[in-house]
Amino acid sequence: MNTGEQHQPATVTSEPPPPPLGPRRSLRGGAAFGLTAILGALGLICVLATGSLVVGRLDAFEHELAAANARRAVNALQSDVRRLDALLKDWAWWDDSYQFMVDVNPAYIESNITPEVFRDQHLDAIVFISVDGQVAHSAAPDIVSGGVEKADPSLLAFMRQAVATLPHTVQHDGLSGLVRIGDATWMTACRPVLDSQQGSPARGWIWMARLVDDPYQKELARNTELQLALVPALAENLPHVLRQLADVAAAAPKRDKPAPETPVVGVDSHTIWSGVLLADLGGGPPLAVTVQAHRALGETARNIVHSGLLVVLTLSILALIAGLLFLDRRVLSRLAALSAQVAANVPAAKLATMPQGGDELDRLALVTSWAFQSIRENEQFLSEMLDALKVGVMLVDRETRTIVSINSHACALLGRDAAEVTGRRCHQFVCPAEEGACPVCDLGLPMDHAKRNLLTATGSLDILKSVVPISREGKEYLLETFIDISDLEHTRRMLEESEEQYRAMFLNTGTPAILINEDTTIALANPEFLRLVRMVQADLDHRPSWTGFFHEHDLPRMLGYHADRRNGVAAPREYETRLIDAAGGLHHVAMTVTMIPHTHQSVAFIRDITDMKLAEARLQELAFTDSLTGLPNRLRGLETLDDMLTEARRKAQPLGVLLLDLDDFKLVNDSMGHATGDVVLMEVGRRLGAVLDPDEAVARLGGDEFIIFTAARGGSEAHAELAKRLITEFSTPFRVAHSEVYLGVSIGIAAFPADGDTGGHLVRCADLAMYRAKASGKNTYRFYTPELTRAAQHRLEVEAELRPAIAQGHIVPYYQPVVDLGSGRIVGAEALARWRKPDGSLVAPAEFIPVAEQTGLVTSIDMAVISRACSQTLAWTEAGLGRLRVSCNISARHLQRGNLPGDIRAILDASGLSAAQLALEVTETVYMENIDKARAMLDAVTELGVPIVLDDFGTGYSSLSYLQSLSFDIIKIDRSFVKDLPDASSLALLRAMLGIAAGLGVTSLAEGVETVEQYVLLKSLGCGKGQGYLFSPPVPAARFEELLREQKAGKRFP
Repeated sequence: MNTGEQHQPATVTSEPPPPPLGPRRSLRGGAAFGLTAILGALGLICVLATGSLVVGRLDAFEHELAAANARRAVNALQSDVRRLDALLKDWAWWDDSYQFMVDVNPAYIESNITPEVFRDQHLDAIVFISVDGQVAHSAAPDIVSGGVEKADPSLLAFMRQAVATLPHTVQHDGLSGLVRIGDATWMTACRPVLDSQQGSPARGWIWMARLVDDPYQKELARNTELQLALVPALAENLPHVLRQLADVAAAAPKRDKPAPETPVVGVDSHTIWSGVLLADLGGGPPLAVTVQAHRALGETARNIVHSGLLVVLTLSILALIAGLLFLDRRVLSRLAALSAQVAANVPAAKLATMPQGGDELDRLALVTSWAFQSIRENEQFLSEMLDALKVGVMLVDRETRTIVSINSHACALLGRDAAEVTGRRCHQFVCPAEEGACPVCDLGLPMDHAKRNLLTATGSLDILKSVVPISREGKEYLLETFIDISDLEHTRRMLEESEEQYRAMFLNTGTPAILINEDTTIALANPEFLRLVRMVQADLDHRPSWTGFFHEHDLPRMLGYHADRRNGVAAPREYETRLIDAAGGLHHVAMTVTMIPHTHQSVAFIRDITDMKLAEARLQELAFTDSLTGLPNRLRGLETLDDMLTEARRKAQPLGVLLLDLDDFKLVNDSMGHATGDVVLMEVGRRLGAVLDPDEAVARLGGDEFIIFTAARGGSEAHAELAKRLITEFSTPFRVAHSEVYLGVSIGIAAFPADGDTGGHLVRCADLAMYRAKASGKNTYRFYTPELTRAAQHRLEVEAELRPAIAQGHIVPYYQPVVDLGSGRIVGAEALARWRKPDGSLVAPAEFIPVAEQTGLVTSIDMAVISRACSQTLAWTEAGLGRLRVSCNISARHLQRGNLPGDIRAILDASGLSAAQLALEVTETVYMENIDKARAMLDAVTELGVPIVLDDFGTGYSSLSYLQSLSFDIIKIDRSFVKDLPDASSLALLRAMLGIAAGLGVTSLAEGVETVEQYVLLKSLGCGKGQGYLFSPPVPAARFEELLREQKAGKRFP
């Protein structure tokens, strides 16, 4: 390698003539003989090794596998015995079982020893044996009838004898295992009957047994995936290869000692057998568990060995042929090719003088010698060419870190000659790295076009450096190449300074601005943008998308612009949109967006035009608002109707149009003047605005006509309810100066889509319906369609029948039990109104209760139900059926009337019932309609001694703040939270409600209890009382009295 000194042209000395090579030989013959000997020896070794090792080991493995299968079958059987014993332990150490051994209670048998228990627990017998050895009770499933019968007599005889002869330790711990009785094998377990603390003396024993029959053995075989059988260990029951088991069984110890469990393995021509003995609890011969399997592994192994021998012989011959071909093609032919390749680097004049004789290697050696001479000449040429490169090249010894060679351009960059550089260590000489901190050797950093510093004689240079590890003659070197990038670094620093200037300008423009990446993330935002969106810089550190700051309805359009700009498609440079700040505030903004040249980034400048938009909206509002009432005028109203129709079509929802006309308004203008009429119209507008819900809109059509659009769900009933509210609102006189003006209102109702599909058509239909209302006597409403008219007439018919039904006592209470979950006793009832017609049929509450609420008849219904319920409850109390508490629902109408406490006092005085035995149920909604008035009135009821029940808790407001301010004694948890138990979400809500009840010190009552699982779960959570169809549906008084008498006789729920 060139060291930097001036090189002279290389001179090549002549070589002496080669020695003679002798007669020509070939490597092919020797190779054929050697391969034949090697392959023959290997084939013989394979034959001997296969016969002595492989087959024997596979036979041993097959025996071990058979023994393991037998143990696995025994383990599966013993696992079932342990499960049976674990089940028995739960029964034996149970206080109910302990008591049963004393009184043999039939209730215990009916509740616990049922066909379902035998089926679910896979049992065939349950036997209770008293301390004196007598059978207290035995049961077994009756396969024919599906019921329960007595256990097998022979099994009972074994159990009695086993209990009588049990040792003292076993008497306490019990025993379990298999027993052979007659032709049947039983899996049995026995435990002494103790109390749950296991501290009292045993009162007898409980046995459980399962028949080990063919179905059980098939199930066990299926579960273990083994072909097994369980038979008495007698010679006639066992295959001849397992007769040893019969001999072992004959010599095994008798009762109370286990039979040997060491597997016995036997084989025949195609099958391998294994067996294990199990002790018989009755002292009989041990039982044998046998497993059989096909000898696939051994047969396969021998077939493989025989086939393998043939394959080895065949492969040996083929390998010999292939080896010769391989040697010829991959060695000898390549050796000849290598000779030719090396000869290509030898001058043709030398090849012409090559002597004859010798083999291929001799000729290769001669040609190689000539090639090395040619390489040395080429190396000198390459060294001179390396010095001509304008790239610094330096070779460093990796172990010593000394510079071995350097080219002339590197010397020029260093300002030193080659003699000063070679032999010196590179650290702190040409490389600024300290000893032990070489980026490549010590730190393991990649060095491919890395920017580094080069120490020179006069200072340092910025270079771009690459380091490649190479080796030569077993020694490792680092080949370093580098170029001077000082000018490039100066240019880069100038660009960075320019970027900082533009960044400072961007951040201080005074206008909100953001820099946007191609993936919509925000690369940079200035302080004005942060103030606009009410954020700080830390909120943008995770590079959020700009899509999170704009209105969801505007995003599709904006994302389309974003994609078009990057795909070269024309997109608006300026447009308006809506921005959402961090606090949820809406801003109207004007966007100016442009792409940054030669990048995929864009910059957006944002101008807040919210104030301008509000001003425009105000101007538009003045153009579409009625100046007298402040309501939308006819033009705006019809536009609103069209918009609501569009939305109703999209959502497939109904829409109602109500047209109102003031009755006899002309008389007001004529008698009191138009000024007074204007005051009345303004008050009409105020009342309409106050009575409507958020999903309803109103407009003034002109004169004394107004129109209302309602998207409220509920169809015609919701529209009728709205009409009634309007009529009620107009029943209050209008106060003008010192006078009162009474005005009625006629309302026509049309519905979309039943009556029309366009706004104009619906308005015309409503107008016709309004005139029909006027013709019907004014101050009323009418539906446009005959179907809706009939529905309204039906409600009127219900009301007409309901009034005499109340007067004639046809509204009667039905009673649904309230049960104490702890004791299972009926402690009260809820009285529910039912309408019984003279023919005995019942009218569903859903048909008459809403009508009663609308007409105010609900107060009469409530009082009738409360009065009857109080009298009936007193009668049950005096009959000795329990001191019950009856709860009755009250409507919000009672709170509006204000005479509820007096009515309750009168009923209690008349019936003679104690106030504590009556409870009033009030929903959260009733409370919240007028919370102050409701609190005062219900407090007055509470002072009478009548408890208050908060009904349907959790479905209304459910505010903890108002719960603390109200007086009530019982929280009634709505059925919607009980029906999905034990669903996790329902369970979490239920726990929270019970916690609220406990914290407030009030009783909790869950309604809608329909399953035993719900009952048990509510009881475990601490719920005090329950009500639902698990106990009983609402029933007449006579049936409820039967329930009370059954309870008095000892019946409990569930």
